Amino acid sequence: MAGPPLAAGRGGFDRKAWPGGRWLLGQSAQALQDGIAPWAGPRQVGVIAGQLPLGLGFAFAHLAPPHDGTVAVEETCLPGIADHRTVHASHTGLLLSAAAADLTLAFLRAGRFPGDAQAAR
Repeated sequence: MAGPPLAAGRGGFDRKAWPGGRWLLGQSAQALQDGIAPWAGPRQVGVIAGQLPLGLGFAFAHLAPPHDGTVAVEETCLPGIADHRTVHASHTGLLLSAAAADLTLAFLRAGRFPGDAQAAR
């Protein structure tokens, strides 16, 4: 997963506070506000979070650093996932990040990201 807002809180995000919030977010609105349950599925899940704070997320919510401009790194953590890493990329930049692509390939091959989690953060 790349930059997913999994944990509850969303830095004070309130979809009712701005017009069209519920419509814009659709079925994702409740999960963004409440978070999702810990992962207990049969597949290993890896999460890559960005920590380049460029994006419009600050216009809608207070994001605790580090963040990718849209999602705080702490919001991308979820009990039950196999591994977690951060890269120097914005939220949208995760799609174009060579580091994120390399980590994704490594995870798909081994079910874990290479190296030490603390060193990669």
